[in-house]
Amino acid sequence: MGGSEPKSLRSRREKLGEFVRTARKDRDMSQARLGRLIRGSQAKINRIERGLTGTKIDDLRAIVTALGITSDTAAEMEALAAATPRQRTWRGAIPQHVRRYLEAEREAALIRGVHGDRIPGVLQSEQYMFRQAGIRSPAQITDRIRARLERKQLFDLAGGPRFQYLLSESSVRRRVHGSVAVALDQIDELLRIDERYPDVSIHVLPFDADIDFLPGDFTLLDFADSGRNFVYVELLGRSVEPSSTAEFTRYRHQWDKLSQAALGRADSRVFLTDLYKELDSGS
Repeated sequence: MGGSEPKSLRSRREKLGEFVRTARKDRDMSQARLGRLIRGSQAKINRIERGLTGTKIDDLRAIVTALGITSDTAAEMEALAAATPRQRTWRGAIPQHVRRYLEAEREAALIRGVHGDRIPGVLQSEQYMFRQAGIRSPAQITDRIRARLERKQLFDLAGGPRFQYLLSESSVRRRVHGSVAVALDQIDELLRIDERYPDVSIHVLPFDADIDFLPGDFTLLDFADSGRNFVYVELLGRSVEPSSTAEFTRYRHQWDKLSQAALGRADSRVFLTDLYKELDSGS
């Protein structure tokens, strides 16, 4: 059961669960029986096999013993279980409803986001991040910023996803808490990303774009396996993830219309450069 190294927390858990499920079925053992053998429960084995929870090393070793798994396979399973804590740098800082999206990002082939009044986290400058953190404690601010900077590593990931962003003029003009300095820092960060990363395409949707209105923010995630495609729509304190083919197609058509009305990549860079000069001059 080799193959490429899984990149996200979710995929590592799912691969570990696949090892357990395959070994259990090879021995014609029920989840309930395995649960009793490790002094756990059928529900616990079910969660492990579906990749819905992390697995403690002690529990994993009990599973390996109960199923008679070979030492080589057991070592691979332990490596998967031990790798999962790396993601905890952001787990405490990021709300639960955002985590599935973050865990799926690394495995997507294409990520397309529409943002009406706020710069998305992965594109935010450090000053913008601090202002967005508001009045949280210093520890929370540090965790939140570390998490967002960690996400930026996706842009350097070999074989990683391509990114396309549609940003409304409102989002790039916005002075967070009235700060021109933050707005300038954010525009500079967008220009830096555009110049450095060819697979990250930033497009501005100006106020005079030929559209009826700008809908709420949404992000399309396309995977090599189209059956995994889904839409991420973040709301206040929660999110919805329409995943049916019909829903995904509806949002994709909305994306297509907005994309046609947005400025091209080169024109967007000119727009941002001119806006920087405008704000910097105080006009």
